[in-house]
Amino acid sequence: MIIKDVKVTLLRLPYREQPALAAGYDKDREVLVVEIETASGIVGLGYQLYLREGFRTTKACLEEMIIPRILGKDASAIEAIWRDLWSVTLADGRGGAPLLALSIIDVALWDIVGQKAGLPLHRLWGHYRSEVPIYGSGCWRGLGGDGMAAKAERFVSEGYKAIKMQVGHIWTDAEDVANVRLMRDTVGPDIDIMVDVNMAWTADKAILMGRKFEESEIYWLEEPVVPDDFHGYFRIADALDLRVENAPHVVERVHVLHFEIAIHRILDNARRGRDTTVVEIDQAAINRKRMPDPEPEVFVESNLSSGTRSGRSRGINALDGIVAKSRACDGGYGEK
Repeated sequence: MIIKDVKVTLLRLPYREQPALAAGYDKDREVLVVEIETASGIVGLGYQLYLREGFRTTKACLEEMIIPRILGKDASAIEAIWRDLWSVTLADGRGGAPLLALSIIDVALWDIVGQKAGLPLHRLWGHYRSEVPIYGSGCWRGLGGDGMAAKAERFVSEGYKAIKMQVGHIWTDAEDVANVRLMRDTVGPDIDIMVDVNMAWTADKAILMGRKFEESEIYWLEEPVVPDDFHGYFRIADALDLRVENAPHVVERVHVLHFEIAIHRILDNARRGRDTTVVEIDQAAINRKRMPDPEPEVFVESNLSSGTRSGRSRGINALDGIVAKSRACDGGYGEK
């Protein structure tokens, strides 16, 4: 399965439903697509989704630095290719365009291997189950408290058993507390509520706000501080009687090792995660789970499903039916 050609396409398309990241937010979505073609004719597809600018930079990185190094290599040598690209981009930093570029190549290579084997990746990696509950994500802070609650009502009417809302940045502390309380009153006691802070706080503030959110019995507090504040995350988790999640911005193996593979988190494969690392993290979590449960609870979870139906997520193509949680964990959600 020698790599013969690589095609990179930057797409711009409208959202079916514009995300209200802030009041008046109105942008098209960019999707970066890579197609890796082998000499035998198999074409692997990798893609990246992002809510920020930067894909033109990632496209240039692919064309200048990444693609020339993989042409002529065996597409099944995924780990060897990953290690080579990881090493050659060291001087350019451990995030941003080089890592996004590495990720999209890795996803496409796994697609090739899945097609060659005639199996979805969850079978190649070790099948656990074919369905996983998902939560409705899209109760954006720009909708305001009433708007977030109305969006959550729609999700619940469609069969979802959990939703995610946002706090911080544009709201006062009192407004955030009131919005979370309104969400609980709206969806009732049987719907799980995830609260995403998007790195708006310090650890001290996260502890103060988290204690107030505990009264609304939220399911988890997501990304309260910047992702590499490892000590801060453990302080927060130790102080609060709820799950603390360090979400999509943990992008490297070393970051996960800093968290000691503490249970599970979203490694958003469509943005900046990668399949090879997910396999390694999953196995590390299993190994860690053989010891007493780590405390405090800083969650690490995998989200690799695509394609949805009400209240459930089903993977498609090479990812058909992949489980969106580590086998080491009890429970967990995938994101809609």
